[in-house]
Amino acid sequence: MNVLDKSHYFRGVLLLMRKDFKVSPEEKKFVFKLGKTLGFDREFVDDSIKDILYNEFIDEKPPKFTDPKIAECFIKDGMRLIVSDHAIDPNEMKFLEKTAQANSLNKDWFETVINTEKNNVYNDELDLEIKSFIE
Repeated sequence: MNVLDKSHYFRGVLLLMRKDFKVSPEEKKFVFKLGKTLGFDREFVDDSIKDILYNEFIDEKPPKFTDPKIAECFIKDGMRLIVSDHAIDPNEMKFLEKTAQANSLNKDWFETVINTEKNNVYNDELDLEIKSFIE
């Protein structure tokens, strides 16, 4: 996975996290785990989390990846982030849908993943989907 895709992935997760206008402890834990998996410095991740709610200069466009498989990982990890705080916000779902469209993902596939992941309970032991793509 190239550096640009890693940056888009991380930025996309931060944008998704702020869609409900709050950052829960579960979401923070998720983003720290993701940052480590993507190879980002812990201090950078911490600063990014602190800034995300107030930084008006971040590009709000959904991430566009070089490989549809990365986009699929993003949708699955995005749903895991969303359910981690036990509250699904419509703005979060809309952002994932726009991301799927921007990456030309199949609508039926998207709906299936959303419905499957919506019923799952995220826990710290669960591996991130992107981890399988990086290894």
